[in-house]
Amino acid sequence: MIWLLIGTNDQADHCSQESILVGIMNIAQYLQEQRPNARLVINGILPKPNPTSREWKDTKYYASVTWINQLLACYAEGLEGVEYFDPSFLFIDEEGLVPEDLIPDGIHPSGKGSRIWGEAILKRVEEIVEEQAGL
Repeated sequence: MIWLLIGTNDQADHCSQESILVGIMNIAQYLQEQRPNARLVINGILPKPNPTSREWKDTKYYASVTWINQLLACYAEGLEGVEYFDPSFLFIDEEGLVPEDLIPDGIHPSGKGSRIWGEAILKRVEEIVEEQAGL
């Protein structure tokens, strides 16, 4: 199993959303070619909240992250052995805010955020293993 987490830093480097998407898809394709029997999970780009208001939809990254993640989900849906994992629900509360204790600097998950995210990843990995074992 390969869990692919890329794309966030490209935004900080001022890459276009199109180039980020194509880059992720090219890396995914390369990984599939190198490890054709591996399950590939593409982790969506994490939300980047406004550092002061904690709003997610009110940031310069919202539209591009949402666009990239939606297209990654479509991309993965059409391929055998590839899936998309959307981490957004782990970090965004019911009011559309990203709590400071989860992503304090607006980019990197805190220890608490990483634990929540890691537990969700572990749960999905266990589900995949069970599916592959036919349990």
